[in-house]
Amino acid sequence: AIGSPLWSTVRSVHFCDRFAWDPRIVPLLADPAMRSLREVIYVGANQVFARLARNPRPLPLTSIWTGDDEDRGEPVVTIDEIDNLASLPNLTKLGFTMHDDGMQLLSLPVIRLVETLGLTTYAAAGEWMRRTRELENLTTLELRRWWIPIQGPTRAHYILRFTRGPTGQWSRLDVGAGGRPQLSMLVDDIESIRRVTKLESVTSADPEVLEAFR
Repeated sequence: AIGSPLWSTVRSVHFCDRFAWDPRIVPLLADPAMRSLREVIYVGANQVFARLARNPRPLPLTSIWTGDDEDRGEPVVTIDEIDNLASLPNLTKLGFTMHDDGMQLLSLPVIRLVETLGLTTYAAAGEWMRRTRELENLTTLELRRWWIPIQGPTRAHYILRFTRGPTGQWSRLDVGAGGRPQLSMLVDDIESIRRVTKLESVTSADPEVLEAFR
């Protein structure tokens, strides 16, 4: 499939867990035929993302969502070693699906190079707000809470998208529904958010969610 002109109109590619970590997909994603590709969802953080970040030719990607692949073999280069985005000059959003709370990600140099940090995490929202508020380069913090296994990063129960207010704090929140929204699952997040800051605004298409934040 590499080199086929049929790839030229593809804007988004989503891999399943069976192939997401496989470094053999790197030549496909880096193929010049993929000139319209902007979004890649769910690829190995080390086996795929780190290799893309060291690609000899700049790539047009703007958003990449990664998965934990530490148990998938010895990588040539790891995400810890990425300290510039010369090969991904348009990348503004980097996401992670973790099998733990994911707090160790904040030590990665690459986190300081993107504007939007996305996380599928089991840690409460307030903890992430507190840990990331000093990362001034981040303008958006997107938390996909209560991830539904196998169904991918878009299948969280809720998507909490924080942006900064005039004071620079994570004080504006948009709540989007994911795959199986259940209002009871927001309780811990609401309490943890209130312990960190008073939100300036909350938006959601769900009136029950808005009521829960009052």
